[in-house]
Amino acid sequence: MNHLCHLQFPKKSIHIGIYLLKLNLQYQTRLSSTSSSSSSSSLDSNGFGVRGFLESWGLWVKLSITSCNPMLGILVKERKFAVVEIVYKEMIRRRIELDVITFNIVIKGFCKAGKLKKAGDVVEDMKVRGFSPSVVTYNTLMNGYCKNGGAGKMYKADGILKEMDENLSAAMKVFKEMQGQGLKPGVVTYNSLINGHCNEGKLDDALCLRDEMVGSGLKLNIVTYNALINGFSKKKMLKEARELFDGIGEKGLDADVVTFNTLIDAYCKAGKIEEAIKLRDLMMDKPVFPDVATYNCLIGGFLREGKMEEASKLLDDMENKGLRADVITYNIRLNALCKKGESRKAAGLLDEMFERCIRPCHVTYNTLIDGYCTEGNLRAALNMRARMEREGKRPNVVTFNVLIKGFCQKGKLEEANGLLNEMLEKGLVPNRTTYEIVKEDMMERGFVPDIDGHLYNVSVNS
Repeated sequence: MNHLCHLQFPKKSIHIGIYLLKLNLQYQTRLSSTSSSSSSSSLDSNGFGVRGFLESWGLWVKLSITSCNPMLGILVKERKFAVVEIVYKEMIRRRIELDVITFNIVIKGFCKAGKLKKAGDVVEDMKVRGFSPSVVTYNTLMNGYCKNGGAGKMYKADGILKEMDENLSAAMKVFKEMQGQGLKPGVVTYNSLINGHCNEGKLDDALCLRDEMVGSGLKLNIVTYNALINGFSKKKMLKEARELFDGIGEKGLDADVVTFNTLIDAYCKAGKIEEAIKLRDLMMDKPVFPDVATYNCLIGGFLREGKMEEASKLLDDMENKGLRADVITYNIRLNALCKKGESRKAAGLLDEMFERCIRPCHVTYNTLIDGYCTEGNLRAALNMRARMEREGKRPNVVTFNVLIKGFCQKGKLEEANGLLNEMLEKGLVPNRTTYEIVKEDMMERGFVPDIDGHLYNVSVNS
């Protein structure tokens, strides 16, 4: 395996390692099938024993940077973040000499997992061990902060927006530290920050970063333009978004499918369907082809306007072009039917999804449950929740919020309280919507939920 790593076949070496381990585990299982420890501590959720995996590597090869870094890289790529952490700690325990690449891979893993504090801790550990963070280190960390705004837990509902600000502030702090160490931020760095500010609605700050980027001699690329067009679109500044779009060609750049889809979606949400269709037609004249996301935006736009026939024609056109409807397409159609008070008809689409091997997601079921609740059909809503569980989807916070509100609106406050307790007992973390329902639909009606203070002792998600 170590030889394979040297020959630049790290993935093969790891697959061999896993294969050998599985053989070993099968043998061990036959020897001690009654051992409870082998089914708990030695096995993890990824389907193989991490400790055994590391031990098997210890037996077959000498652990080194050459063997460990490729292994960490593949584990991150395959999103085995818990295993990444264990391997990293094991490397430290065995006093294997780490390098900047090791730290960068682990930081990337934590950022992808949304564990920003742990990512920051690894950066500090890196410095303590005498390594200077590289441009890649800072880019990875800033990208993590910008993409995970508001992902953490708070103890007060109104702290959600504050944390989003804090994550962006942390990214900017890293950015300043990077500059202070004489590292010149590149296009990727600026794009991450511009995108983060645009997503949080801080367009002025994003534009300042854009100007700073240009002032430092860097050229904007299509990713920069896409982020800014998205920022203007979120602010409903369609004129400015279109001006940016029209200026892309003048800079020698080509708009990509993301550029078109961002602006098409903005036009559709603003009720400017004609403009959206013109943009779709413009795509046809360029080497950019509409994809499923393009059609989803347009179908959603027509359905919001109540133009069912036009939406249906678009759906046919999409499939005639060889594009297959996805779960988002169905969710858009389901939502439109539920808003029209046709939840039963919408439920028929759920059967169609299974026939076409399209797996419904939480949004699918929650939309139907919400539709039934809005219609006052609580029995059907509960039946849909039961179906959701039968079909392998556990109710999430949104599911419970919808049901709790539905029961409150029908005056069934005791039943709503029961659902609230069930949610907490399942370990689900209430979010801002939960608090608003409790406050507006329960307490303002004079009903104090009997929750033994649990709601006030748990953290809150965004």
